Amino acid sequence: MLGAETQHNGSIHLKKLGISLVSILLCLLTILSPMVLAQETEQYSATQKPPATTEKPSEKPVLMAEVIPDFKVTLEGKVLETEVSRDANGTLLVRAEPIFTGLNDIFEYDVEGSVLVVQRSQDGVVMELYTDTGIVKANGKALGMLKQYGQISVGSINLTPNAIAVMSGAIGKIDADEKQIDFDLDPRLKVATGFEVFVEDIPLGNLEPGPKAIGSVMLLPLRPIAKELGHTIQIIDGGSSIRIKRAQDSAEFELNLDTGLVKLNGRPVGVSKDVTYFDKTNLLLPMGTVETLTGAHVDVVDGSRINISLDARLKGAVQPTAKIDDLTKDTPFTLETIQIHAGTDTINTIDVDFRVKGFNGRMRYEIPDLPTTGREAQPSWLSLDYAHVKGGYGSLGDLSTDLRQLDGVGLRRIRGVSYTQEGDKGRWALAAGVPSVGASQISEDQSRLKFAGLAAGARYASKDGWE
Repeated sequence: MLGAETQHNGSIHLKKLGISLVSILLCLLTILSPMVLAQETEQYSATQKPPATTEKPSEKPVLMAEVIPDFKVTLEGKVLETEVSRDANGTLLVRAEPIFTGLNDIFEYDVEGSVLVVQRSQDGVVMELYTDTGIVKANGKALGMLKQYGQISVGSINLTPNAIAVMSGAIGKIDADEKQIDFDLDPRLKVATGFEVFVEDIPLGNLEPGPKAIGSVMLLPLRPIAKELGHTIQIIDGGSSIRIKRAQDSAEFELNLDTGLVKLNGRPVGVSKDVTYFDKTNLLLPMGTVETLTGAHVDVVDGSRINISLDARLKGAVQPTAKIDDLTKDTPFTLETIQIHAGTDTINTIDVDFRVKGFNGRMRYEIPDLPTTGREAQPSWLSLDYAHVKGGYGSLGDLSTDLRQLDGVGLRRIRGVSYTQEGDKGRWALAAGVPSVGASQISEDQSRLKFAGLAAGARYASKDGWE
């Protein structure tokens, strides 16, 4: 019994000892488990990236600038209602929105792209200022970088005067003593108007819209000029291109108003420069582009008069070779040269130079392309130009009265005869014939001028310059 009791009591003690060991282990685990969890958390943080957020980054905070009271800003001499301030670095900033508006520029700030976009009204150039880098682009081409440009946010565009000049072309002059900034548009961007247009010395009157000069770029209204020259214009490709067919040689040009690409009879021949100046709505185009499309020469005289005239090839102003010498006055008909120029999609000509007795002459036959039918062989220009040893000269057939013989009736292009005699005191010029009255289609891609009526005139010009 005693042994049994003793064994029982020992069993009880062992159980108590096991319970105590379990309790101690639980306590140790309770103490050590946060440390292990912390280590595991640190390891996870070091090896795992946090999940990417899909939220857009917020707009960069803008440093506050202190407004300078009573600081005056002018644009082209007119006072603007705007603000001038200094940032924390002491840089002078000007509220730019009134300046852009005063210049009729289109502007916006794209928060997502971090870019200020300004489209200048004068030349159509799109300027971009990237606020995260300071890079400036013009029509997509990088120009450089502005280290300081100001503070830009939605509804508030504060720029340095230099940044305003870059973006808008308005150059600011600062008078710190007078607390004033005067902005004036770069002379190369200023618009000049009030020009008079003359086509073959015939005034076109008041044009709306009229020609204008933006700096060194002269813009001319294509429609009235082409109409006066007898050309036809079509708007094609949904308004992105125009097609012009010239009456004199039936050449067909196309101009892409977006890219400036020029095509002749469907074939690319080049790109018009100054494409950014195109006024697509009113078809105001740079002078060089108008010359290409119409085949005309454009001259600006006395700063206000624009003279437009067809080039020598289109109006057939082919002058005879030099006057013959007295020694040849009794020479019989002598053929001197025959020149033939032929090919597809080009003007085809035959020029015959000759002399007979006291005359020196040239006969010219011209068609716009190789003929495929008998009607297309009809000449677009056929003339005989002559010069006499005693000083008289003139033309028979197609001619242009370049000496203003028919200015009294407002005509230039006729089919008839002209004669000019020069003397010691002045010059007499006479012309008579049937004037052109439009054009008629003779085939799918060719036309010829029509003539009707009768006109005649004379003009005297003295050596002193009066007529």
